[in-house]
Amino acid sequence: MKPFPSVALLAVSALFWRSGAFLHQTMTIRRSLSSLPPAASVDQDVADWLDTVAQKLRLQVYDLDTGVYGLESKDPDYGIEVIRTFLHISDEDDSLGLELTEVAHGRSDHRGLVLVSAILEEEVAKNKPIHVGDTIVGVFVGENFKESTTDMDYDDTVDVLSRAKEYAKSVGGSTISLELNRLVKRATIHVLVEDETGHDAVKFDAKAGDNLRSLLMHHHASLYGNGKAALHRLDQPTLTNDCGGEGICGTCLVKINEGMSHLNAIGPQEYSILQGRPESWRASCKTVVGADNEEGSTLRIRLHPWIPSEADARLQM
Repeated sequence: MKPFPSVALLAVSALFWRSGAFLHQTMTIRRSLSSLPPAASVDQDVADWLDTVAQKLRLQVYDLDTGVYGLESKDPDYGIEVIRTFLHISDEDDSLGLELTEVAHGRSDHRGLVLVSAILEEEVAKNKPIHVGDTIVGVFVGENFKESTTDMDYDDTVDVLSRAKEYAKSVGGSTISLELNRLVKRATIHVLVEDETGHDAVKFDAKAGDNLRSLLMHHHASLYGNGKAALHRLDQPTLTNDCGGEGICGTCLVKINEGMSHLNAIGPQEYSILQGRPESWRASCKTVVGADNEEGSTLRIRLHPWIPSEADARLQM
């Protein structure tokens, strides 16, 4: 499997707890994956940061029937950054170069929150985007070994990593791939909304990871318009109402005049909506602002891009 250099910021979403799945914080216990003997306690600065992360994270149920869990931030000023990377393995050294600390655990169900508490090998710290406070949520080797570790306690996490390493060796591999979640401060994004006259209609600040359509609706921007500004639905061409942000009608289109590089990549559903449209257009219901989490970036958009602007009209004269 190739290493994953990409990152993405996840917006804060609603929480649904599964009965019995609560985690409670424990005294920080240092349990090492390295070949070095564990020290008596974690460095105080590291312990404070691990405590902060543990306090701000909570477990979310994505699918109750299948037991699929994910992490989200309790604090709306923070979000979850998804990191994909890899670690080298060798026959000579059992260490993966990481130290893990269990900071919370389930009462009786082997669930837990395990964080990276130290980077023990310089190569890992220098070449791989792994930080103290990260939590490993997925372990992969090729296409045949894929395991989620989102809600596992220390022992089960170590077991998955050990099995991944042994599997990689058995198939002649030299790396195991990891997906990590990282608690990050959400950057502030400046959003300027223009109408078809080219004048600023709305200005507001947003947090990285926010959905653009939700922002425009919250700040009362005339996203859909009426009369000549109304756009017919792609799925029901005789209608001009919207689908409520489900990504099927194509009526919430906007033009990005500035800041396209700070948005999320276009996915398959949005791509189908945008076929035949200018490259500067986006479907606001599928657009995430500040996907790169760059503080102070600016997003300038234009509403109703299918209506010629006054500037366009002057150019055609």
